[in-house]
Amino acid sequence: MTDVLLSIGGERYGGWTSVRISRGLEQVSGSFQLGVSERFDGLTQPRPIRPGKVAIVTFGNQQLMQGFTDVVAPQYDAQTHSLNVSGRDATGDLVDCAAISKSSSWNGRTMAQIAADLCAPFKVPVKVLADVGPVFAQWHINPAKR
Repeated sequence: MTDVLLSIGGERYGGWTSVRISRGLEQVSGSFQLGVSERFDGLTQPRPIRPGKVAIVTFGNQQLMQGFTDVVAPQYDAQTHSLNVSGRDATGDLVDCAAISKSSSWNGRTMAQIAADLCAPFKVPVKVLADVGPVFAQWHINPAKR
């Protein structure tokens, strides 16, 4: 698994004990779970990985995901010191937050246009690769009850 790297702030981490990357049409946000040794490439100084940092997961030359670290859990025993790192791609903020919009309704807009409007505050681009159907006469956000 030496081709899988986690990059944070220009630093690269490898030495995996486990790798799990999940992406799918049924989930809004892709996720990663990595068992990583804290020391990599023979370095003697640990490289701390912290939650909330921008993270890029690559396999070879292919970027699989860019997002943020959510949980960093160290594990220790008599022989090893490792970190379990998990996170999500940039759309994780869409899962965790409410809609940020000047208006709670759209008229005469396509689903792609509405999605782009809702994703814009989170700086998540929307790329449409299929027909999303006709425009909606009206589309409304269902506000949460307090």
